[in-house]
Amino acid sequence: MNSAPAEWSGRTALQAASGGGHLAVVDRLLENRVGFKAPPARFNGRTALQAASAGGHLAVVDRLLDRGADVNAGPSV
Repeated sequence: MNSAPAEWSGRTALQAASGGGHLAVVDRLLENRVGFKAPPARFNGRTALQAASAGGHLAVVDRLLDRGADVNAGPSV
């Protein structure tokens, strides 16, 4: 299960792996149906797609997009 991130700068396992460019870990999490649509932390948070994009991890970005990541997702206000 993928827990919700902490309110301040928290990350889910998938958000952390995506931001670090760890494609093998991202694949494993996605294989285990970890929810990649988890919202970012309310303050200083990023979605998995935003984290991968910010880090320049194009292979992870491609994988998340292939799985249906929402390019318009962001923090709820």
